[in-house]
Amino acid sequence: MDEYGQRLRDTVGPFNEGAHLTVVCETEGGKPQPSLVWLRNGSLFDNSWSITPQGIIRNELVISRLTRKDLMSTITCQASNSNLTRPAASSITLDLNLRPLDVKITSIRRPLSAGKRVELTCQSRGSRPPAIVTWWKGSKRLQHVIEDISSHENLTISSVHFTPSIEDNGKLLSCRADHSILPDSALEDSWMLDVYYAPICKPDQKTVFGVATREPIQVPCQVEANPPKVTFHWQLNNTFKVTEVKNFMSADLMSTAVYAPRTNLGYGQLLCWASNKVGKQKEPCVFNVIPAGPPQTVRNCLVGNQSMDSLVIKCEAGEDGGLEQHFYLEVYNSANGLIQSNLSSTKSPVFEVQGLPMSSTFLLVLYAANAKGKSNSVTLSASTLPFPNKEVNTITPVIAVLIGVVGSLVFTAIAIMMIAKFRGFDHNKDGARHNSSQRSHQPTNEPEPNRGLNQNGNATYAVESVVNDQWDQEINESEKYMLRDEPNSGTYGIGREGHVSLTLEPRRTPEGDVFTDRCQSDSGSTISSNTHQAQDNNYKRMPRYLLPPQAILKEPSVVILNEDESVMTTETPLINGLYFPQYANAVSYAELGSKTHNSTVNASIGLASNIQYPKRNLKKRRMENADYRLA
Repeated sequence: MDEYGQRLRDTVGPFNEGAHLTVVCETEGGKPQPSLVWLRNGSLFDNSWSITPQGIIRNELVISRLTRKDLMSTITCQASNSNLTRPAASSITLDLNLRPLDVKITSIRRPLSAGKRVELTCQSRGSRPPAIVTWWKGSKRLQHVIEDISSHENLTISSVHFTPSIEDNGKLLSCRADHSILPDSALEDSWMLDVYYAPICKPDQKTVFGVATREPIQVPCQVEANPPKVTFHWQLNNTFKVTEVKNFMSADLMSTAVYAPRTNLGYGQLLCWASNKVGKQKEPCVFNVIPAGPPQTVRNCLVGNQSMDSLVIKCEAGEDGGLEQHFYLEVYNSANGLIQSNLSSTKSPVFEVQGLPMSSTFLLVLYAANAKGKSNSVTLSASTLPFPNKEVNTITPVIAVLIGVVGSLVFTAIAIMMIAKFRGFDHNKDGARHNSSQRSHQPTNEPEPNRGLNQNGNATYAVESVVNDQWDQEINESEKYMLRDEPNSGTYGIGREGHVSLTLEPRRTPEGDVFTDRCQSDSGSTISSNTHQAQDNNYKRMPRYLLPPQAILKEPSVVILNEDESVMTTETPLINGLYFPQYANAVSYAELGSKTHNSTVNASIGLASNIQYPKRNLKKRRMENADYRLA
């Protein structure tokens, strides 16, 4: 069994190469007392047994490091007490995970040809289970891999197919074998690729040369090739013909032609070819020989990295006119027109101007020049930065705080004005009622056509309104408006031309001839008091009085009438005013009760729910500053 008490039998593992292994064998009984030993592949391996307090004979085998030679070895625990009896034995076989022993690229290490497909082979030996073999070109893994695994010596053979390119020359090709379980088991074999290819033009060469007639010029031609042993030849291609150029010198991968155009027809293209053992250069290197002239203007100029005393100017160079060109910068102070700085550059039109006065504007003049003259100038305008204004940084937070305070004050003032406006609206409304009540108690003896008895013997009082209208077009034709409905015996009607009539039942006083009514404002102060004589029919006619503004048409009200007490109005929630058309039906609105002397008579004035409106006149009116008079 193992060190954890698990019983082992037959093949055990796999154990990792280099791991620690402990196995225990126990036996009991037998007479004489048996001995307990370990055998490896039939040979004595360990005979150090012991007896436990329980009388069990025990032998613990410890292998500190498993090696490759332990693979598939048989370990036997054997108990024996005499030569006369057959020993008792139990065996196990060890299986191991083994690292690869080696890896090797077996293909012949020879130069490869660019553009030609090749097959390379690599093999790895000794890994159990078989190694995972991968191919790498530099840091890029190659994909087209075929593997052949052999059980003999745990051999893995891997082949890769790829087509080398010119860029692969000098790169490292690697074959890597790795175990899928054991850490740090990778092995690698590699070699430097030697890729042969025909010559090609070296990039970034000068390709334009300016020259005067009969003036000799040297034109260098550089190529890249492997193997580097090359030969050159030159040609001149002008408008009329192609001419072989014989005057040139060659060394390694460069050849220099010496050429002087005799006439204007001598200008054209110089063509350079090179050849090596792989083949001839496919495309020649082309050099343009042109009449020499001044360079072209610099372009795409930018000004950057501005400070208090410096500027950086960057431009792109134009064509050099066939000759070596230089670049120049002149800096003029815009304030006085004097030149501030004068710089030149032989490599590129990039300048850094220093030592300039701060907070000043300058004109920047840039141009290129060669042996044949100068290019047109490019003029820019740029400024140095002013001295930092510390006061601005100090004041800015203060201004921010002031803006916040002022904003808060303005917001508070607006809120106070709005609150005052709403309170003023309510105050004006109460005042309008007060004034209206005062006007309504002015007595009049003028005869009114609606004054007197109706057919039921009741006193009828007509209330007509004087209205300033504000039209509201938002009314819905299908809308109906309702005020509270209370049982009543009196009527409140809407007649033609917008008149409103109030019908009261007869009222008698115990005195039989006089009653007194007063109108009281919401604050409780008495507005007016009128005394009326009883008529012959013993009915008391209500005096004319002025109802509160908007009390009927805009707001339903409860009117409290008492012969000995003042008249008070209590408003119910606001209801928008309505337009009562000419043909509206008179309907019942509220109750007007009649009781004895000193009792209160309540009149709840509301709008019925069944008023019919002609669609042609259906509108909603807001009635402002309306006066109502009891006729």
